[in-house]
Amino acid sequence: MPNHLHLFCVLEQSDLFTVMTEFKRWTGHRASAALGLHNERFWHREWFDHWSRSEEEDLNIIDYIRDNPVKAGLVRAYYEWPYGSWADGSARSIGEDHR
Repeated sequence: MPNHLHLFCVLEQSDLFTVMTEFKRWTGHRASAALGLHNERFWHREWFDHWSRSEEEDLNIIDYIRDNPVKAGLVRAYYEWPYGSWADGSARSIGEDHR
């Protein structure tokens, strides 16, 4: 998405705060350098999470993430979005199209 990011992940050895802090630090530094931003934040300070408690909920979240570019009118079908993890054809079983 041009103005936000959706991540679906399983945390195995760390807490969400640490993962998000490090992710935003690493990607923000590189994005700022690539875009020529000086003394400006790339990411907003806040972030929003949603905890899944079942495989069914996982699949609903994945559907939401996949459909986001479609709902925004950026593509006609989710698989046309070139920035999704499914774009390279290497999606794992939970990420495979189940519809």
